[in-house]
Amino acid sequence: MPSDGRLLEAVLRRSYEHTGKPLFVTETSARADIAGRAAWMDQTIAAVRAAQADGIPVLGYTWFPLITMIDWAYRTGDAPLKDYLLHLGLWDSEFDAAGVLVRHATPLVERFRAYVNNNLSNELS
Repeated sequence: MPSDGRLLEAVLRRSYEHTGKPLFVTETSARADIAGRAAWMDQTIAAVRAAQADGIPVLGYTWFPLITMIDWAYRTGDAPLKDYLLHLGLWDSEFDAAGVLVRHATPLVERFRAYVNNNLSNELS
């Protein structure tokens, strides 16, 4: 199986063939650095557009989570909470010296905004 957007495109096609119902990508993200997340965003949006171009009614696409999330393993682990941060979102978070989780925008915020402003077109302005 490919580990890029082609897999999502295949899932969209198969899901539509099976159900005949409109589709919505409700959760997608990548456990990667910013460049890896940007590549995944580009590939998965291209997959949505390709499916739509072939007449598959993909009604929407969301990136989840928007922010860094805490891995479920923290509930049973004994490592510091910072060790359970999963950087999956458009905003990254880190604990500051006072122990406050501080969120900051990454370049992915503007990249996603550009896609939204262009109706998920593969042509970013």
